[in-house]
Formats: sequence, structure tokens, C-alpha cells
Amino acid sequence: MVIVLEIFSNEVLMQIFEYFDAYHLFKAFFNLNSRFNQLIKDHRLRLKLNSKYIRDNDMINPQMWHTMVHHLTAVTLINDKHIRIFMSVCKLCV
Repeated sequence: MVIVLEIFSNEVLMQIFEYFDAYHLFKAFFNLNSRFNQLIKDHRLRLKLNSKYIRDNDMINPQMWHTMVHHLTAVTLINDKHIRIFMSVCKLCV
């Protein structure tokens, strides 16, 4: 059986998205299509970020990070490089 996420309403998708780690959600759905972009950019979406799952070479998409920062309610950064990159993105958002 094939399940297509696009059959769900926006409200259901938003609830599903909140179970994802912010990084994985953005990695999977950011710039996928216009509907998912609209959902990801929705101001009601609240996410948590734990950088232990992020590989260093994945930390370079500033547009993705800039959008993600506005949805975070909790952040766990595990190394200096992640902290520096996250803080530099936060400075750009102010």
C-alpha cells in the first residue's frame, strides 16, 4: 500500500511535521513543492532542533537555516561548529 502525504489536510500535516526534528523536516520537505514550502513557512509551526544528527557538510544552506530559525522552540547544539553557524544565521535574522 502506498500512502501519499499530499492527501492529508494542511492541519494534519502540520501536526505530523511537529514530530520531526527541525533539521530532518527541512532536509526532507524544504523546496519540495509550493504546498510544503507554504506549510514549512507557516508561523504556527513550532519545532525543536538537535544538532547531533547533522553532518558538518549539511550545515551550509543559509536559506534553509534562515527559515528554520523562526520556528524553533528548543535548540540543542553539540559542538562549536554548529554553535558558530547557528549564531551567524541568527545574527542575519535580526
